[in-house]
Amino acid sequence: MRCLTLLTGLLSILLVWAPAGWGASQPAIEIVLRDRTVTLSRSELLHRADLTEIRVPRDSTYKQPMSYRALPLASLLRGLPLEPDEVIEVVATDGFVTLLPPDLVFAKDDTGSVPYLAIEPADEPWPVIPGKTFSAGPFYVVWLRPEASGVRSEQWPYMVARFRGTESPEHRWPALAVDANLPADSLRSVPARLCSSRSAWSATPSTARGTRMSALISTSPRIQRNT
Repeated sequence: MRCLTLLTGLLSILLVWAPAGWGASQPAIEIVLRDRTVTLSRSELLHRADLTEIRVPRDSTYKQPMSYRALPLASLLRGLPLEPDEVIEVVATDGFVTLLPPDLVFAKDDTGSVPYLAIEPADEPWPVIPGKTFSAGPFYVVWLRPEASGVRSEQWPYMVARFRGTESPEHRWPALAVDANLPADSLRSVPARLCSSRSAWSATPSTARGTRMSALISTSPRIQRNT
């Protein structure tokens, strides 16, 4: 009985003096496969062998040079099963959704844009996003050489929670498909009013070195965050 009393007292002391956040679950991302969902915590991601340090000369969200501990997105999503008519859906914790073309994420051209998943360390939080009250963490898709492949601001989703394959807009709505022979500079004549808080368009390189249109669908007004 005395031992039980001592144990109870010890547990009470530990609970009172435990650091803030002790025992709380870590932020994590989900990668949805065909038959299961893989959940990776921040700690697991930060201990991967392919973790690297990158410097982004002009971050699309912060509008300034930023350095990150990050994982190559192509490496992280290598096991993601994708059909030929599917794209990568990225879902954020605030409901924002954007689509990334696989040929952009898994591009093998060393001169093109390269995506990374930046990870915000718990002991080194990122700055607050200008005009917001929070950072881009804990997980944020960033790009090296974004100008090389015409990466748009909508393709820099922050507060990322989930990756999964989903049917491409072109396959779901064939009327959205753009003629592969359409000159790249003709996209500049698309009226600005066609881009709204519900959708925006991005021209991305195809494997045939032409350009094609890839729909970026948003369920949140945050799609205008970097305009």
